[in-house]
Amino acid sequence: MAEGAYEMSGAEEQAFRDEFHATAEELDAIHQKEARPHPGTGVEELFYLTDKHPSLGRFFEEGYDVLGFSEEGQKKFALLSQKYLDSILTPSERDILERYYLRYQIEKRRRSP
Repeated sequence: MAEGAYEMSGAEEQAFRDEFHATAEELDAIHQKEARPHPGTGVEELFYLTDKHPSLGRFFEEGYDVLGFSEEGQKKFALLSQKYLDSILTPSERDILERYYLRYQIEKRRRSP
C-alpha cells in the first residue's frame, strides 16, 4: 500500500469509536470508585491505557505530533486529553477528541509501510 493510500473501513472506524467510548466508561468507573478532590494529572490513567488500551495510550502520547497540530492546537489537544483522562469531557469536547482519534488512526496507517 502506497503512503497516503489508506482508507479506513466502516468496521474499523466503528471499532475505534467503540474502543474510545468503552475506555472512557472504564476511566469513569475508576474515578467513581476512587473519588478525588480535584482532577489528577492523568499519569495513573496513562499507565492504565498503555496496559489495557495501547492504541489510545499512544494517541495521548503522540497524537499532537502525528496530527501536526500548531502550538495552539497542541494546547487544545492537551486540554481535551486531560479532560478525557479525568472523565470530565463535555459531549461536544468528546466528539472533537473522538474525531482527532480517528484522524490519528488514519494518519498512523498512512505512514506505516
